[in-house]
Amino acid sequence: MKIELNEGDSMRVVSLEELAGILGKTDKAKIRVSHPGYFRSTQELIIDENNEKATIQLTAIPYELDVFQSVIYYDLDKDILRPLSKEKLDEVEGLLKKHSSLLTLRIESHTDVRASYEYNEKLSERRANSATKYLKNKGIETDRISSFWFSKSKLAVNCGDGVPCSENDHQLNRRSELTLHAFSDRNIDYDLPEGSTAADFETSEAAIKWFIKN
Repeated sequence: MKIELNEGDSMRVVSLEELAGILGKTDKAKIRVSHPGYFRSTQELIIDENNEKATIQLTAIPYELDVFQSVIYYDLDKDILRPLSKEKLDEVEGLLKKHSSLLTLRIESHTDVRASYEYNEKLSERRANSATKYLKNKGIETDRISSFWFSKSKLAVNCGDGVPCSENDHQLNRRSELTLHAFSDRNIDYDLPEGSTAADFETSEAAIKWFIKN
């Protein structure tokens, strides 16, 4: 654990023992705390009513948290984005821009079962690229986007190979799945997001609600 003591215009790294000595001479101290796997935070330590102890509070970082998911669909043998697909990508764009240091996007693109695996692999790649290009043109950095394509290997509706597919089944399989991840880099000790409190990240459910609300 790294503890930095606020000394007015500067911060000084102190040990727990040194901090305890400082608190023995005053009733409060402002510190910045960092520890691997936990949010960096600035907090004011106040000696409790019994004049015995102060508590340092740490909140675990919910790494690789899925905070938003959406699906866009395509016409047969096409990678062109539909108007509704653009609306969904615009929603993703808004969240990526609002939380530019916290969120990344994963795109997984698929086809229906018609045509060969090799042909569909290229088609699913084009679909992933079309979504990526759309967001890039909106100002989203491509290093925040990870795209993958799976041909017809991951069907939303398991039909084909002797199992009949309706046109609706085919449509559900022609898709790109969009997932926004928060705190995707485990090598970073993130700051507690501005405007949030530790309570907003006590559970995954609370964290997801915070991102969607803010």
